[in-house]
Amino acid sequence: MSRKPWEKQHPKGKDGVPTRLFTDENPATTIKGTGFRDKRIAERTIRLTSQPGVRYKQYWTIKAMRERAFYHPHQTNGMRDAIRVFDDWLKEEVNKPALSKEEINLRRDEWKRYQTLCQSAANGHSYGNEPTQSQLQRARDDLKNGQDCLVRGLELSQKSTSNPFPFPLLAFSALFGAPGAHGYGRHTIVGDQSLVDVDGKDGLQELVSSKRVLSRYGDELKRISLTYNRENGTTEMKLEYGKKRKTLSSLWNRVPKGPQQSPPDVSPSKDTHTTLISSKRAWSCSICTFEHVGVDKKLYLACEMCGAPRQESSSAREVTPNTKEIPPKPAHATKSNNSPHAKETLTDARKAAWGTLRPPTSRDVQGPRKRQKGLDTPTPLLDYIVVMDFEWTADNKSKMEPIAEITQFPAVVVKLEDRKWGYSTAKSESILPKSPIPLPADLCVPCFSNRVVNADAYAISAFDTFVKPTLNPTLTKFSIELTAIQQHDVDSAPSIDTVVNEFVTWLQSLGLVDSGGKRVGNWCFATWGDGDIGGTLRQELDYKSVSLPPCFDRWIDLKNDSIFLKHYGREPRGGLRKCVESIGALWSGRAHNGLVDSFNTAKIVRHMVQTGFRFTRPTRGLDRNGVPFGQRRKQNENRERS
Repeated sequence: MSRKPWEKQHPKGKDGVPTRLFTDENPATTIKGTGFRDKRIAERTIRLTSQPGVRYKQYWTIKAMRERAFYHPHQTNGMRDAIRVFDDWLKEEVNKPALSKEEINLRRDEWKRYQTLCQSAANGHSYGNEPTQSQLQRARDDLKNGQDCLVRGLELSQKSTSNPFPFPLLAFSALFGAPGAHGYGRHTIVGDQSLVDVDGKDGLQELVSSKRVLSRYGDELKRISLTYNRENGTTEMKLEYGKKRKTLSSLWNRVPKGPQQSPPDVSPSKDTHTTLISSKRAWSCSICTFEHVGVDKKLYLACEMCGAPRQESSSAREVTPNTKEIPPKPAHATKSNNSPHAKETLTDARKAAWGTLRPPTSRDVQGPRKRQKGLDTPTPLLDYIVVMDFEWTADNKSKMEPIAEITQFPAVVVKLEDRKWGYSTAKSESILPKSPIPLPADLCVPCFSNRVVNADAYAISAFDTFVKPTLNPTLTKFSIELTAIQQHDVDSAPSIDTVVNEFVTWLQSLGLVDSGGKRVGNWCFATWGDGDIGGTLRQELDYKSVSLPPCFDRWIDLKNDSIFLKHYGREPRGGLRKCVESIGALWSGRAHNGLVDSFNTAKIVRHMVQTGFRFTRPTRGLDRNGVPFGQRRKQNENRERS
């Protein structure tokens, strides 16, 4: 194969570096595991690109890897070894004879298959050899989404063997690549299903580089099997472990193996402190019950596990001149352990071995104790979370004067339940009034029936209405295009004071507030950002001299209070839709519609609860003067600076 095609399509710049390197960012045809980090990775790259289906681009891939390693700004010794491996292969490839007709036909068939895969739905984010920044960001988002879905599947697989969970097709292709052998294992397509086998922890490390995820599953992970349905976008996963995990009981009662014999002068005794089960055991500690096995341990005067003095009859061990004789116990002490002398001897032995600590008992070794303290139980979940996402007047690159006004006022009530700890003091949805707004099917059905999750959050009611702005009654073109709210929608809508009263009445029908608008029970609002309740609603009601209901004094900011970051380990970037899709949930509806955004935000709340996050308290609120926490201090600091 000639080098001219490469040099022609990849000219070098003034610095000698090729202006663009070969890249195949088609997820449906990508082979995972190629690289140039060291000699082993370089040899694996050659082996992976030699398999049928990718040989048409083998030369281009290896040439690109060689150039990337050669011009890397932080080149290592391993990269230099990889360059030598690539150079040897390229020399042999150039000197090879021309391809035969059979090989040419095979390459032609592979090329047709490649074109078919490139036109499939799994190749939605391909962009060729000259990508834009937005295309690169989309490819990274798809890969990150696939990694998040894989981690979610691992968590569910530890709880149940049958656990179909959603996995977007683009995210699946971006993570697992084309059919064939990969650095993580193998991907096979059979009909409408994709079968993926990941080679244990090493294969998982190729897909997810998170140390927290890798340390959680350990070296016992032998294989991960995935069955992906390409029609409905769901995946089933199974985990296989090799070695059996060790427990504290197995480590504590471990007895060395081997043909060891007990000393001939040690015979079984009826002493309650020393009961020789077999001839292999020399003696047993009366404090921690550790068994000393072997001939060389018959003269031990103290336990090698806990350090307690040896307590047994004089006939059970041999006395040497260099050891002190332990006085035998009185005869009445061997008959009953309730005697004062027996209790005193045992107490002295315990103090000598452990000081002020209590020695372990069989109950400690066998398993965990039952929870007895009230502080051991976790803080109960909130009973309800009311998710809100307002829409308000806006203009492109200019601020609404004097203030922005709400044009859509939606809310979704989500019920939280914890089956494991039995915390569900909320009222049954059967006695609650029916929702005036239809609820999405994937948000209102509890998931306790599949026995996968211990906690769940599902919608039970929704509220939505348009609001008429009075300060700027005419909507801007930017606002109409962004929210799809038309002028006639707000012209016939009630004003903000009427909407607030209707909303409080709706909450009162659910038993969440009293007649004065004060909160009843353990619940809280939740918003995606801090501009809904703490910003727009508070400022508009204050400007129009409308009293803010007392229930709005506390809320949860899912986006800015590190809640999303703490649970998922990443920043909530890319907008609400990207965050919803990144957790494996399906986005439904038009973005920037208040009710649609509230439903999709509730999906994030539900997924967080199902995966172990506990909503127990608010994160934002207003002080007694109606100012959000922290803003008054910032105002005073700005005044001092000025």
